[in-house]
Amino acid sequence: MKLDFEYGHGLMFCPGGSGGILAAYALSLFGRQIPEDISLIALEQTFFSRYGTPPQTTITPDYKAMASSVADVIESRIGGQKFPPRTVL
Repeated sequence: MKLDFEYGHGLMFCPGGSGGILAAYALSLFGRQIPEDISLIALEQTFFSRYGTPPQTTITPDYKAMASSVADVIESRIGGQKFPPRTVL
């Protein structure tokens, strides 16, 4: 991924796993600071991101709701029924 800082402040969204922590570390290797040079939003568990320096903005998925939705879809498909779309964050 190439980041262009020529035009000012940027934003990086890091989905999944420990991507936010790893991105923050990689940015620090290139002398970039969060949030001064770039905003960082991570999709991971708050447990990990709170230990970043500075603490990260984090979106933690509702894993129980996601698992429940997947189980409902599987059950519907096995029964030959259609399952209405559902958004789970």
